[in-house]
Amino acid sequence: MWFETHGHFFDKTRQLNRLRWNGDIGWGPRFKNWQEVYPQVSLLQFNARQWSACVKCIQRDWSLIAPKNRYTIRYEDLITDPATKIKEILDFIGVKSSREFRASLPELKAGNYNKWKSEFTDSQLKEIYPILTPQLLELGYAESEKWLDQN
Repeated sequence: MWFETHGHFFDKTRQLNRLRWNGDIGWGPRFKNWQEVYPQVSLLQFNARQWSACVKCIQRDWSLIAPKNRYTIRYEDLITDPATKIKEILDFIGVKSSREFRASLPELKAGNYNKWKSEFTDSQLKEIYPILTPQLLELGYAESEKWLDQN
């Protein structure tokens, strides 16, 4: 926070966040050609493209990591059984945890499972459908290209 505001408090264009996004408000990873995409799509579509680019990058480079150093966890599994999944993660990285550490972790809400179904409007889902569908199919989150019609 100090770095962001020191000397730049009143000049928002010099803050790191805005410098990173060419003077605009932005967050998250930048992907190849984001500058061309950003002004042409809605913020929701841009965020969907960010997610898609991240998934593609992981899929592209996943095999470069030795299998013994890879661990996959699905968000749905984490929020459904956080205690077990966190223990598995800590075991994987070889970290022992204390009761205090576990008590300090934020609560993960199982009610967030499939929250998108109630949070996105039909028009928002139609906006991001073509962007997300290839990865949703590949990752097993959708059974067919008609996943939107089935929800």
